Amino acid sequence: MVAVKHLNPYWEYDHTSIEHPRLEHKAWDGLILSADDPWWDTHYPQNGWGCRCRVYAISEYSARQAWEVKGKSGLDTSPPIEWEEKTVGSKGASPRTVQVPKGIDPGFSYNPGKAYLEPLTVPPLSGADAVLNQRNKPWPTDFIKPAKSKPTNVSSKIINPPGAVPEEAVAEYLEIFGATMDQGVAFTDTAGSMLAITKALFQDGKGEFKWLTSGKKAERLQYINLMAMALIEPDEIWWVWVKDHHEKGKWRLKRRYLRAFTIDGEQVTTHAL
Repeated sequence: MVAVKHLNPYWEYDHTSIEHPRLEHKAWDGLILSADDPWWDTHYPQNGWGCRCRVYAISEYSARQAWEVKGKSGLDTSPPIEWEEKTVGSKGASPRTVQVPKGIDPGFSYNPGKAYLEPLTVPPLSGADAVLNQRNKPWPTDFIKPAKSKPTNVSSKIINPPGAVPEEAVAEYLEIFGATMDQGVAFTDTAGSMLAITKALFQDGKGEFKWLTSGKKAERLQYINLMAMALIEPDEIWWVWVKDHHEKGKWRLKRRYLRAFTIDGEQVTTHAL
């Protein structure tokens, strides 16, 4: 459908009638939106267990005919997304609460064609502060301390100004790797490990980027391009075991990418991903 978007630029939601339809899904029947509308990112069918809804790619001529039947002169307005909390695994050993759009079952609030890499993306820049604090701890007595890497000097022009728009900064970061806000890429680091580079690196549980401008996170937004450079050519790659916050009693092996920089000759903190 994406490949023929230039021919069929609109998508129509089709609710297939069943004996006990979901009322939200039924309300979306016949909805015609641009194929690029963000609404599809969370509402592309199927939208739950047993859901038989579909989407049709239609031309502008077909869309116009549908508008005229409805007495309209243009696109429908995408329905507002209402988020609600649902408990997953309530009968299991590790129940957890997730946020999903109203009318969507947990695990179905994404567009499979666009987000196939996003489930493989690491959590949003987690653990950077912990790594930097650990870097200041004494080395083990039997460990030969490696020489410090020479900082890479960069121009201050690469730093985003305070108050930068999160979506624009993230789009610029993704572009460095050849990715876009709509399409991620698989990146192979210097150690040969493959990483998914997608917008999910910077999104919160609701798919928003606003958290990047709050508190200490705002500084990360300023230095986001340095983070890309650290990932592409790191001074060090750390493999560390960390407790899994989602599954009690389990641990995850994570990678940390570190690189030292000077900005116009002035030393700055090593950044990590």
